[in-house]
Amino acid sequence: MAAWETSLITASATLLGVGITAGFAEYREQRRSREERQRERDRVTEERWKWLRQERRQAYAALVHLGFQIAATLLEAASRLHDRKDPDGALELWSRLDELEDAIRAQVADVQLVGSEAVLTAAHTLRRSARRTASLLSQSVDAARESQGDNDSGNDGLSQRVRLLYGATNNLVDAATADLRVSLDAGDEATPGTGAHGVDASGDEKAAAEEPPNSPSPAADR
Repeated sequence: MAAWETSLITASATLLGVGITAGFAEYREQRRSREERQRERDRVTEERWKWLRQERRQAYAALVHLGFQIAATLLEAASRLHDRKDPDGALELWSRLDELEDAIRAQVADVQLVGSEAVLTAAHTLRRSARRTASLLSQSVDAARESQGDNDSGNDGLSQRVRLLYGATNNLVDAATADLRVSLDAGDEATPGTGAHGVDASGDEKAAAEEPPNSPSPAADR
């Protein structure tokens, strides 16, 4: 074999080796870039789910709190009116009930921005249950004053409205708890292998929408 042929083979082999090395290096770089982009997408998705779930927790918890507040306030007003025969004392809670009605309407609007369909349905049910609660109290006080202690004055709708408010709020708690659990599962699925959602789904949701003590149970509302 001529010397030039040997040199040509050697040069070709060298070029081939260089080409293979360069191609493999480029492949590794492309793969590394793809993995980095995927990690960034996973991070952004995870952060989005964390943000959304936190916003939902705050919005749901605030509305649940307002629901139990208006129910408890109306229950106190009914007790003053019928048990203590104190219409003036009951009427002192009128402004508080009016404030809570406005707060519930505003908070439902916040829930509508971030909440799920099921929670939004429960929120609107609570809003409708709370509507004109202050007016109902005024009517009941007027009726009690006219009846002058008639035993039938308790059938003025206050007790029924209290049960309705507690029932609507308890239903909201159930819907919010279920939605937050779904949001947690969806966040885990959106970021496989990240392990960043190490949260106990059985307790975190209840913390966001925990029913206060001494409130009637859903069974009692029926």
